[in-house]
This record gives sequence, structure tokens and C-alpha cells, in this order.
Amino acid sequence: MGGSLILFAVSFLGLCVLFVCKHLEETRGMRTPLSSLRRRGDWLVTDGWVSWTARVSRHTHELFVSSFSFFKDAAHDVAAQLHRGLHSFSVWFGEYLKRRNARKERGAASVYVKNMLEYKQKIQTDADTHADKHMDERG
Repeated sequence: MGGSLILFAVSFLGLCVLFVCKHLEETRGMRTPLSSLRRRGDWLVTDGWVSWTARVSRHTHELFVSSFSFFKDAAHDVAAQLHRGLHSFSVWFGEYLKRRNARKERGAASVYVKNMLEYKQKIQTDADTHADKHMDERG
């Protein structure tokens, strides 16, 4: 507990000295140790900031390009999967329609055959009835 309090006090005192030195430079034009430190260290901060922003900008651009590429590939994969699904559905649906049409044709043919069989049976029955009548008459 005591160590963190001492650290806080030293940091607070350092900030107070920094603000007092800056105030004296700005209002009275005095040279303080802060001005010589700034003269020696400003280029480090400026160059560091410039190189850091350039590096961040480059990484941001690389991230954008790679994420765009990823999403483009993902969208292409989704489209291909959708196309495969629709193709298999269209093949299935085409076969279903062919089977349905074949059933209808078979149904129509079987109705025709059924009608023909009924007609032939009727003729046969009529013929048998007619023959039975003639047999009865000859009897």
C-alpha cells in the first residue's frame, strides 16, 4: 500500500513540474530543461509517430484486402453451393415431371385399354346372350 502511494505522489509531482515548466515557457519565454529535452527528443517522437502511422496504414490496407478476398471467396462458395442445390433440385423436379407425365399417359392408355376390354366384354356378353337365345329357340 505504501509503495503505490509513493509512486502516485512521485508521478503527481512530476506532472506538476511538467505543467509549471510548460507554463513558464509559454508565458515568460523562459528556457527550461523541458525545452532542451524537447529539442533533443521531438524528432524521435515525430519520426516514431510517422513510422507508426505508416505501419498501421499498411497493416490496415493488408487487413482490408485479405478480408475482402475472404468474403469474396465465401460469397463464391455460397453461390456455388446454391447453384449445386438448385441444379440437383431442377434435375429431381424434371424427373418428377417426366414420371408424372408418364403416369398420365399410362393412365390414359389404361383407360383406353379398360374401355376396349369393357367393350369387348360387352360384345362377348351380347354374343353369348344372342347365342343363348338361338340355342333356346332351337332347343
